[in-house]
Amino acid sequence: MPTIDSDDIAEIMSDSEMDSVTINGNPVSGLFFEPYEESLGMSGSSPTFKCNPADIVLDGVGDPLVFNAINYVITSKENDNSGMVLLSLRIL
Repeated sequence: MPTIDSDDIAEIMSDSEMDSVTINGNPVSGLFFEPYEESLGMSGSSPTFKCNPADIVLDGVGDPLVFNAINYVITSKENDNSGMVLLSLRIL
C-alpha cells in the first residue's frame, strides 16, 4: 500500500467534509466512525477516529477525545500503513 506524504495528509485533513474533534482540548480534523455491530445477541458500537499522526501529541492512548459533545477515551493507536493513524475509542 502506498504511503501518503505529510503534505498530502495536511491537504486531505483540511477538507470541509472532515470531522472535527478535540484531543486533550486541541482541535483535530479526521474521520470519525461509529459502526453498529451485533453478534450472538449482543449489540454495540466500536468508535474509531482516523487522523494525521502529527496531530496527536505524545502517545495519545488514555487521552480524552470529544466528538459532538460526547466524551471518549483513546484506548489504542495504530498506524494504518498509509501514513494515517487509527485511534480506537471507548465512550465515557
